Order: sequence, then structure tokens, then C-alpha cells
Amino acid sequence: MILSDLIARIRLDLNDPSQGEGPYTWTDDELARHIDHAVREYSQALPRQVIVDVATAEDSRVVDISEITDAIVIYDIEHPIGETPQLYHRFNWFASVLTMDSEADGTDARIYYGALHYITAEASSIPQQHEDLIPLAATAYAMLQKSFYTTNRVTIGGATTPESYARRAKELLTTFNAELRRLRRKLSTASLYTPDAQAVVSTQQVYLPSGGEPG
Repeated sequence: MILSDLIARIRLDLNDPSQGEGPYTWTDDELARHIDHAVREYSQALPRQVIVDVATAEDSRVVDISEITDAIVIYDIEHPIGETPQLYHRFNWFASVLTMDSEADGTDARIYYGALHYITAEASSIPQQHEDLIPLAATAYAMLQKSFYTTNRVTIGGATTPESYARRAKELLTTFNAELRRLRRKLSTASLYTPDAQAVVSTQQVYLPSGGEPG
């Protein structure tokens, strides 16, 4: 589902079709921001799995990963690549640097990591079976925005009062977060990645910057 389709769907959920009767209650930019918020929350629970090869320096334990700009969690580093069995290293991750537990030989290292998902005008990385989660959360964030904005304004009551927006948003976010927890538990029992078409479950510790927790 691309961005324009998602915005249209959220407008239906918000009962916000203009139909030539005036401006939308939420602008496209506002809804795109709420979608981005939802995607980031989803990504923390279920990161997009990525494998990338990066250069190493001979006789150095330090690996520059500054080209990786969307990492949420780093699962493993393989070096040298292609050994049988595959050789993984313990590591520390700080800023754009990984420090391995042994020196590199100057050949590439393979980084397995979890990244932010994306929804753009052309494409989406959200798995099809999870597409319903993004509008669920984005709709809730839009309702919260409107409830905060209108709290101190005169309203006519009914289904679109600040209180009703806030109440419905809470219900939607409760459902969203419960489903993320369920999916995260399911993921924790599965393989994180499958290099060389052979399932591998990492036994190495995942290190995160600033004392964070895995998404």
C-alpha cells in the first residue's frame, strides 16, 4: 500500500472525505506525519531485516558502519564472509562504529541488522499481512492531534468532541500495541535471518546504543 492509498483509507476511517463541501479536517501533510509515526512504532517492534556488506581495515577491530543510516538494532556481524560454519563476532555498537572482539583481515564484513520500514509514494516495506496496523495507529494519532487542538475551543458536541476523539484514539492504540506485542513474541521464537538459505539463530548478544532495548 503506497502513501496516497493509505491517506485515502485513513480519511475514510476518520470520516473525513471532502466531497467538494469544503477543506479536509486533516491535511495530507498531517496524515503523512501520523503515518510516519505509526511506521516508526511498528519498526521498533518488527524491524525491516537487512543484510549489507561493509569494508574493514586489516588488523583493526573497528568497523565503520556510517553508511548504515536506518538501523534500529544490529543482530550480528559475520567476518570473514563465507566461512563454514559462518563466523560471527561479539561486538560493541556506538554511533557509527562497531568494535569486534577480534581484528579484521581487511576483507568485507557482513552486517545483519533491523531497519526502519518505509511507506512512500512509490512503495512500502510493510508486509501485506500487517498493512492494517499502520492505518489503525495513524488514525489514532490523527484523532489525538484533533482532540488536543480542539480541547480549548467551542464544540457542538456529538461524535467529534475532543473527548470522543481521545477515547476512540485510546481504543485504537490499545489494539495496535497489543498486536505489536503479539507479533514480537511470535518473532522471538523464529529465526532472525537466513543467510545462505540456511536458517541461523544468533547466539551473540545484541548491543544497542545509549542503553536502548531491541525494537
